[in-house]
Amino acid sequence: MELQELDIAVIGLARTGRACVWFLAGRCRRLVAADAKPAAALAEAAAEATAAGAVFVPDLSHLQQLGPVDLIVKSPGVPAEATVVREARARGVRIISEIELAYAVSPLPLVAVSGTNGKGSTCGLLAGMFEAAAISCRVAGNIGWPLIEAVAQPGDAKLIVAEVSSFQLEDIETFRPRVAVLLNVTPDHLERHGTFEAYVAAKRRLFENQAPDDWAVGNADDEVARALTEQSRARVLLFSTSRQDAAAGVHDGSIVVDVGSGGEAVCPTTDLVRQGRHYLQTVLAAALAARVSGAPVEAIAAGIRAHRLGPHILEHVCTVRGVRFINSTKATSPAAAEADIESVEGPLHIIAGGSDKHADFTEIGALMARRARGLYLIGQCAERLGQAAAGARGERFATLEEAVRAAYRAAQPGETVLLAPACASLDMFRDYAHRGEVFRETARAICAEEGGGEECCSS
Repeated sequence: MELQELDIAVIGLARTGRACVWFLAGRCRRLVAADAKPAAALAEAAAEATAAGAVFVPDLSHLQQLGPVDLIVKSPGVPAEATVVREARARGVRIISEIELAYAVSPLPLVAVSGTNGKGSTCGLLAGMFEAAAISCRVAGNIGWPLIEAVAQPGDAKLIVAEVSSFQLEDIETFRPRVAVLLNVTPDHLERHGTFEAYVAAKRRLFENQAPDDWAVGNADDEVARALTEQSRARVLLFSTSRQDAAAGVHDGSIVVDVGSGGEAVCPTTDLVRQGRHYLQTVLAAALAARVSGAPVEAIAAGIRAHRLGPHILEHVCTVRGVRFINSTKATSPAAAEADIESVEGPLHIIAGGSDKHADFTEIGALMARRARGLYLIGQCAERLGQAAAGARGERFATLEEAVRAAYRAAQPGETVLLAPACASLDMFRDYAHRGEVFRETARAICAEEGGGEECCSS
């Protein structure tokens, strides 16, 4: 990509867009940094754009505001139906995503992980496996560090591990992972994609540029993920928690991988930091991706044993008078909430709900009805979740704080108050992390009121 000959506009100035402006500064003929928000809400981004020599354009609504452009780098938060995007496509202006730009300028091989749930855990597992194998890698993408920053950093990294979302895959052209991992595909982000079929089409793009010497790793237990993986031109490896013919699975209580040279035992399943079918699938996926990337089974086992769940995933906040408070605010989809509910033993008081992504709550509702001693509902989806979980004792609350306190009052020693929303958070909170912080603060306030002390809240 001959950037120096192009007039380029970056649209969307959240973290990813600002990283693109930083990278493109001085590398292209003319640079525009634009966002639909008003200037008053973009002070920091405006200062960065001006310092980079870019033309700053707030209140973006039409293509003509950008001036002449050859290429648009679209941030993942900018929807395809935005007027400026539709006008650009109608006039033949080339549009790419940040991950396409990063791939085009990077010499490093790429392990890309996508799926509805479990991407972050899989990337974390891979990082630990590569570290144990002394293979220097960087973890970036949708996981927090923009891919364009990761590939532009100097150093001795041998490969990049990238968490890749459907939003990022919408606008790729040549993006080609050396190893592509698809964990699962269940209805999600339908408020953005419109239909499940459109969401599946975005996920399919993970494999579209792969060649026969690449690797495609997919979930044999997920019908959609398996079908998409098997369509790749790359060498296909499937993992499964039940099929004996899969390239990675469980045999006689041990994780076993076979990438073409015979089965290799990795470690017993008792070494896993978390139980449950969903987490086991992420371990199997990571093991296959690491093995074909050159990590020996000993390093893969070490990475599995060293893995720790990230913030806001089954996070034990405190225990008050025998009642545990567990924060899984990152469970922003029904499938993610299902995995977390299945991972917690004993009677549950489940707090769920949030902004509506038009997800299907049938399965998670049935699980909540079976597992929940009490169901405490918040946000836009409270009514739909309550209907799906018919049979559970469900009650609606105006705030998360009220729901947490009600759950604690109803819980008995040995029971758990679990925040597993199954929904996004933007109807009531800045993001899912803010929702988790409110849950923590409320649980710790209860702890202080009940005389639990610092030891309680640090456990």
